[in-house]
Amino acid sequence: MAKPKKEDQPVNVENLLQDDNSECSVVEELTEKDRKIIQKLSSRGYHLPDYTYCQDFVQFLCNNHPILGFFLSHKLHPFTVFDRIFCLVGSAAFGLAATCGVFLLIFYLHQLDDEVGGWVEVHDWVLAGWAAVLNSCFDMTLWYLRSCPCCQPGARYDMDMRCGGPGWVWLGRSVAGLIVLVAAASALTAFMLQTWLIEENPEIGAESFSFLSSWSLEFGLSLFIVSPIMFFIFFSGILGCFRFPFLGGRPYEIRREQKENMQKENKKKGAKPVKDYVPPSGDSDV
Repeated sequence: MAKPKKEDQPVNVENLLQDDNSECSVVEELTEKDRKIIQKLSSRGYHLPDYTYCQDFVQFLCNNHPILGFFLSHKLHPFTVFDRIFCLVGSAAFGLAATCGVFLLIFYLHQLDDEVGGWVEVHDWVLAGWAAVLNSCFDMTLWYLRSCPCCQPGARYDMDMRCGGPGWVWLGRSVAGLIVLVAAASALTAFMLQTWLIEENPEIGAESFSFLSSWSLEFGLSLFIVSPIMFFIFFSGILGCFRFPFLGGRPYEIRREQKENMQKENKKKGAKPVKDYVPPSGDSDV
C-alpha cells in the first residue's frame, strides 16, 4: 500500500508550533500555499489567496478579534490558545485601567477649572466610549508584540533563523508580558484611587460612577462595536488613501501582490535560454 504524500498529510500547526524543537520542521512540511497563508496570518494580512472582499473582511475580523478568534480563526493561524488568552486578559486589565483613568482625568480637569462650581456628573457612556477607543488601540499593539510577525517561524520576513530571530521573539513577548503586568497594576491603582476619591468627595456620589457597570459597558463596546469598526477602517485602506504602506489596507496589499507577480513573470521571460533567442532581422549575419 502506497504511503500518502508528505504534502497530503494533515498538519496541526497550532499544536506543533507549541514545541520549539519542531517549529522549523513544521514550516518545511507545509505546502507553498500554506506557507503564504501563515505569513499573511502572522502579519495580520488583509488578503488571503482566492478570497473575495467580503471573505477577506470576515477572516480578518475573526482571526484578529479577541473573542471570535477562539472559535472562528483560520486552522493555519500560528496563534495558540494561550496567546489568545494572554491578549484577552491584557485587554481586560487595560480596559479597567482606561475606564478608571478617564474618570480621574475628567475629575482632575474639573478641579483645575475655577469657573465650574461643584461636580459635573460623568455618564457611563462618556467613560465607556473614550476608554473603548483606547482599549481597541491597545489590543492591536499587544497583538503585534505577542505575534512577532517579523521573527516567528514561517513569518512575514523569514527572519526566524537569521538576525537572532528567536531572541527577538523572546524580547517581543517579554515586552508584551511587561505591558500586561503594568496594565494590571495601573488598573488596581486607579481603582483604589477612584474609590478613595469618592469617599473623600461626597458631592461626587457613588451613583455618578458605577465601577462594574462602566467597565462592563466599556469592555463590551470595545469588543463588539469599536474594534470591528476600527478593523474595517484599517481593512478598507481609507486612512492611507489605498496606496500607502501600513495604512493602505486590502487595496494596497492586492496592488503590491500584483506588482510582485508581474516582476516574477518579467524575470522569467527575461531569463530565456540562449538557444531560444532570435536576433532582430537587422542584426542577422545572413
